[in-house]
Amino acid sequence: EYIGYSGVGTFDQTGGANKANYLYLGYSSRGVGAYALREAGNLTITMEYIGYSGVGTFKHNADANKAKYLYLGYNLTGVGTYELSETGRLSSDVQYIGFRGNGTFNQNGGTNTVAGKLTISYLPGTSHGTYNLNGGTLMAASVVNNDRFNYSGGNLNADVINNSAGTVNVS
Repeated sequence: EYIGYSGVGTFDQTGGANKANYLYLGYSSRGVGAYALREAGNLTITMEYIGYSGVGTFKHNADANKAKYLYLGYNLTGVGTYELSETGRLSSDVQYIGFRGNGTFNQNGGTNTVAGKLTISYLPGTSHGTYNLNGGTLMAASVVNNDRFNYSGGNLNADVINNSAGTVNVS
């Protein structure tokens, strides 16, 4: 599924089930893609790229998004933003907030469960990542912070937190 392949595209899911191997939001450097998952929709994806080479935004306030691998800002020109709120449930094996590009994860509610590693800025100095935990619950086996982790509310449950090259702000 390509939303915003080389232009502007939006996908608004308010019910039903959407299952695919790949989801690209903002595929090319000129692409702008937006996905809204709300009300009673379920999404199951193997590889989810938000801001592959362009700009991608995912707004999630209800039901479930199951993505085996989640990338925000995949390539150097990619800019990806994920907004999790209300009763939204995101689960994945691995999450990259800023893989090669720029990624921002804003959590104001809901539950984000990462079975493996959550990495904030995969390539320090090249990629940029920010995780803002303002509400809800973040559960991760491992958090690797190479850029910015801002914690001002909600619940953080992580087995390991590695903050080797990043900044953690707690308020």
